Amino acid sequence: MSVEVHQRVNYWYLQFKTGISRSTQILYCLVFVTRYLDLLDKTQAFYLVFFKITYIVTSIIVLAVFYKLDSTYERQKDTCSLAAILVPCSISAVLLAETYQAVDILWTFSQFCEGFAMVPQYVFCYRDRLAKDVGVTFYVLSMGAYRCFYAANWIYKKAPYDIHTTYVVSLMAMPATPADASRDVTVLGLLLRAS
Repeated sequence: MSVEVHQRVNYWYLQFKTGISRSTQILYCLVFVTRYLDLLDKTQAFYLVFFKITYIVTSIIVLAVFYKLDSTYERQKDTCSLAAILVPCSISAVLLAETYQAVDILWTFSQFCEGFAMVPQYVFCYRDRLAKDVGVTFYVLSMGAYRCFYAANWIYKKAPYDIHTTYVVSLMAMPATPADASRDVTVLGLLLRAS
């Protein structure tokens, strides 16, 4: 029985990265690290600190697994340019940050970057049309649902109150929502030279 369990764990371990974009994981790691810098400068409730640290640590662990299992990474399908996402997000963050303090600029960057973090995964799925992995489909749909709930939460909390935050967040709340991922990927593929 232990041999069977060991074989299943090895199979899962080797298949871990199949169908997942490393570029998306890099972007989410950047999002969490740049958004939660406020951990260093103010006192917060325990549950907030716990969740923020959990987001950062788990994204770093996922990237570590990607680099450890480099042989199973499908580079030929992960073709979305990170520079095409990071450069405009960085410029927008500098231009649209509420103040010119580093923490505020990085928070604004995280808002813009999160809106486009799933784009590499959409491009990856477009390149991987023949593979119909249920786990990857569930992952993409879950992240899309997260974006929808994030947008709904923003509308509920911020829309009537804070004008500055509303235009920064509203610009980035919807681009990553996969209403029709195949259509979005082809348009984004043209924009990002993904072909």
